[in-house]
Amino acid sequence: MSRSGTLDIIIVDDEQHAIQLLKKVLELFPNNVRIVGEANNLPEAIQLINQTNPHAVFMDINMPKYSGLQVNDFFDENRVFKLVYVTAHSQHAIEALRIQAFDYILKPVEKIQLSKCIDRLNKHFDQQRIQEEAAINIEQDRKIAINSHQGIQYINLDDIIFIEASSMYSVVHTADNQIIVSKPLKEFDYLTKNGFYRVHRSYLINTKKVKRYSKVDVYEIEMLSGERVPVSRNKKEDFVKFMREVYGV
Repeated sequence: MSRSGTLDIIIVDDEQHAIQLLKKVLELFPNNVRIVGEANNLPEAIQLINQTNPHAVFMDINMPKYSGLQVNDFFDENRVFKLVYVTAHSQHAIEALRIQAFDYILKPVEKIQLSKCIDRLNKHFDQQRIQEEAAINIEQDRKIAINSHQGIQYINLDDIIFIEASSMYSVVHTADNQIIVSKPLKEFDYLTKNGFYRVHRSYLINTKKVKRYSKVDVYEIEMLSGERVPVSRNKKEDFVKFMREVYGV
């Protein structure tokens, strides 16, 4: 789970009994939800959001003075928190979609519907956490030392396109050079924490150098250099999942 490991939620409703009912439904099933605040109108909610930085805001729509649909008067569409409307009125669903609401739950709130919403929120923020951690790892340790027959060479990871196994040796491919290293490819597996991926028993690629992934006739990757690297069948699904989590594609 992202940030503190819990799903921080604010509940906004002008009726206090509605807040209490929603809290009781949340308590019906085990999850990682933490209620970090309650508000009875939109201005109070805005202040609370800025103070607590929640993952999600469960908000009623029909409230005095300000409608829950007026969130974009205070936040733009790039708001970090996810907005979940909890309302007794179904006619606002289209407008809620226009302002990019994450979910739309009708009162009275049912356990199954709420559980599905919480599961989706957890999945979203778990994926966000993976992307953030992967981005941090990719930016760390940007240079490695390679001991070849020519001596010790210090290479920026961004210059490596892929590393290829050649018997008990490895060949480091860069844009303008190929460096033969007297150690097996598995010795470079530590680079997977820096955005590299083992797509084949003979190839470890720099995912930042991927241009295209082909699944038509054979599974292979075209690198930005134009070189093509095969993808083993038992790696193809995991590779696609990895690229989606790190790069959002």
